[in-house]
Amino acid sequence: MKVLKVHIKLHWGFSVRKPFFSASQPSFKVPPPTTLIGALSRALAYSKKMPEVLVISSGKKTYYSSTIKLLKYCKWASLALVDENLLPREGLVETHDIMRAVIAPYVRRENIPRGMLYAPQAHGRIYSPDLDILVTYFVEDPYAEQLQKIAWGITALGCKESIASTVDIKVLNLKEYKENIVKTRFYFEKDLAEDVKGDYIEDYLTLPSEEHFELASTKYTLTTFIIPLSVVLARINPDKALALSDGQDIYIVNKEVFS
Repeated sequence: MKVLKVHIKLHWGFSVRKPFFSASQPSFKVPPPTTLIGALSRALAYSKKMPEVLVISSGKKTYYSSTIKLLKYCKWASLALVDENLLPREGLVETHDIMRAVIAPYVRRENIPRGMLYAPQAHGRIYSPDLDILVTYFVEDPYAEQLQKIAWGITALGCKESIASTVDIKVLNLKEYKENIVKTRFYFEKDLAEDVKGDYIEDYLTLPSEEHFELASTKYTLTTFIIPLSVVLARINPDKALALSDGQDIYIVNKEVFS
């Protein structure tokens, strides 16, 4: 197993819509692992000229995002906020822009009054111009060098307007870290640690799975994440978590992902 560490700079910030909302569309406080893998998958699809949607037939036709191709050899991703201008104890602040949205598809034709085809909706945005983040992908050894080239093609993180550019990429070896108390700047699932000290925020994030990338599916798995604003000190739960090191950073990951 290797890690692909990608230094990304965001132009104005990002917007990643939370599931299960309709009129109100809040954003995650940071891009979840599903979005990180999706951004790399988009670059892979462009380079390989893959379609955006794949059809898999197993009794019946099921439609998936092409991200499931990447998910076979990149099962996890994590993120660290490395911007020097990020304020401690505050982190990233969500704002809501009022947008004009088309509501006609959700209303019966006979119930649409003339001139009432639109409605105001609040769309979540995280504004942080020129934000620096560090994204780490956990990939199988044979694919690391190929994905290193692909990662230069990451152009957005979240909605397509969340413009991003890749600054630097490293490929490093991964090994298990034997200590139970670790320092990390990368986010991790809250129940993987029994005690956390330092500046951090919390948010529900989506976990990558084949069901998540099935089109029109509502089988999302959300769990609470610890999102460090700098380096935090954590005592890992030995029954659920692994500590992995690439020689530069330590990551707290779920044992089930790497079993």
